[in-house]
Amino acid sequence: MRILLVEDHAGDERLIREVLRADASVELETARTLREGIETCTRCHFDAVLLDLALPDSRGLETVLRLQKAAPRVAVVVLTGRDDGELALEAAKAGAQDYLVKGRVDLDLLRRSVRYAIARKSAEAQLQESRQRLRALTARIQEAREEERTVIAREIHDELGQSLTALKMDVSWLQTRLSSCRQMDVAPLNQKTETMLPLIDGLIGSVQRISSDLRPSVLDDLGLVSAIEWYVSQFRERTDLDVELALPEDDVALDSGQATALYRVLQETLTNVVRHASATRIEVSLHIAADGLFMEVKDNGRGILPEQVRDSKSLGLLGMRERLSTFGGKLLVHGERGQGTVVTVTMPVSAKSQ
Repeated sequence: MRILLVEDHAGDERLIREVLRADASVELETARTLREGIETCTRCHFDAVLLDLALPDSRGLETVLRLQKAAPRVAVVVLTGRDDGELALEAAKAGAQDYLVKGRVDLDLLRRSVRYAIARKSAEAQLQESRQRLRALTARIQEAREEERTVIAREIHDELGQSLTALKMDVSWLQTRLSSCRQMDVAPLNQKTETMLPLIDGLIGSVQRISSDLRPSVLDDLGLVSAIEWYVSQFRERTDLDVELALPEDDVALDSGQATALYRVLQETLTNVVRHASATRIEVSLHIAADGLFMEVKDNGRGILPEQVRDSKSLGLLGMRERLSTFGGKLLVHGERGQGTVVTVTMPVSAKSQ
């Protein structure tokens, strides 16, 4: 087991060496400054680092943060002269796996602490890797879902739409022929065809609406800004809500996945406003700044509560966050009772988009 001791106090270094001398399985190296410790960690493999929090070039929890940033896979055991539970907790938050008081170190305690730190670091790495795989799987599921929606929307639009249009033409032809027929009483037949045409028109409208809901062609053909304008206009007609738009004059150059993610988040957000907010006015804005793209949806409804935002059962919010995280995006939801809710989306964009 290879351990690096980062300690500038000669007496403390001798103490640790004396404690570990009885364990032949341990190989110990030392560094006197944080900079030297980081250079040694990046050059050689170590299972754990025993880290003093008072070094010539770094002090306090910043020491842990800097080491973890430079060598994220190395387990860290903090060594300090202070027996402070609050400091131990802060060290753990900064990335340390364990915390030892120098005056109480013996071989068994140090060996257990190091092995615990290594095991915990390994478990954290496996958990992080599992999360990354899960996010990659979620992203692939979302991608496959959008691909399937596109295929279904195209099939509905092309097959059902064309068939209904042909049927309407046939019924219109039949109605024309019946109106010129004098050999029999065709009034009931004319009445039937007159009732059929509005039904067919309604079906054609439903097919177009379902196809657009599955995958709006305007998103693929004209881009995100035009898709938002189109969707909000449809939303206004369906809900009679006052929606104010503030969008860039030109479309933003996003890849298909980013544009789809933002469009779906806007859909979900506006749907939530209708279902839960009891709002009468909504403001939607989109703009690109030097540090990324920003989309904001603000309503004047009842306001979402903090416990609702944190609720693990809020699957809609969880789904939006996961969808955005695939592209490095973030979702912030803030509400005040009776003052409405603000949903803010941030997403990094490429230099091309900027």
